[in-house]
Amino acid sequence: MFTKLPAKQLPQVATAINTLTAFLAMRDVPTLTPAEIHTQLGQPLDTLILFGGSPIAGLEHFVKAMRAGVAQHYLIVGGHGHTTPKLRAQLSQFSGLDLSQVPSEAEMFQRVAQVSYGQEIPLLETQSTNSGNNVTNSLAVLRRHDIVPANIGLIQDGSLQRRLAAGFSKEVPTVPLVNFAAYQISVVVRDGQLAFAHDEVGMWSLSDYVNLVMGEIPRLHDTSAGYGPAGAGYIAHVAVPADVLAAHRLLQEQLGVTTRVANAEFKTISED
Repeated sequence: MFTKLPAKQLPQVATAINTLTAFLAMRDVPTLTPAEIHTQLGQPLDTLILFGGSPIAGLEHFVKAMRAGVAQHYLIVGGHGHTTPKLRAQLSQFSGLDLSQVPSEAEMFQRVAQVSYGQEIPLLETQSTNSGNNVTNSLAVLRRHDIVPANIGLIQDGSLQRRLAAGFSKEVPTVPLVNFAAYQISVVVRDGQLAFAHDEVGMWSLSDYVNLVMGEIPRLHDTSAGYGPAGAGYIAHVAVPADVLAAHRLLQEQLGVTTRVANAEFKTISED
């Protein structure tokens, strides 16, 4: 993707990628601690949810938050979707466990949490196949356990955090959300090439990551082709700033990257 870029264009491309990342990887608090949550909400966190599209960093934040007593209820969400094979490989490499027969992302996270962190996960959702039913299925699990959350904390892959929040805002518009993207990462020019500024355990390759963030902007932009009320209606309205749209256009021109198409194998009436 980046090999044919002239060296003089690399700083501009890095800045554009970082503009998209800063918009997508939402964190409403600097750390997931009871004190920071109380500062943000004015009350304790009711329910904290980790979503299966997240890399290992998401599990680490989730377990740390559990140990700190951040929330009253804890849930991991994730069935089998287009990210599952890569997540399985990452978690297996990280933990040394054979996860080949573990069917869902939530169960893989649970297994790693048990063995690597000695942490039991109270609630699992194992049927979701895409970002849309991640939201509806997680709310269904809470209802089955008679949990009516006063507020919800969300941990998701940095590229997907804003869309996840918009999905919850559509389904439960009156419930306050606390976003905490699993990672916030930037791109730099190093030795004449684009690279991540720091290593993140279980992180996507740079080209995969750029494809993910590029695919998010058309989905979030509230037009007839997007996922908002003016389009498919999967998510609440999201105002995409002009500088983010401009960065997306620049990357399309420089990299020739088009919108990631939803994977039909895992698509339901909700989005991917």
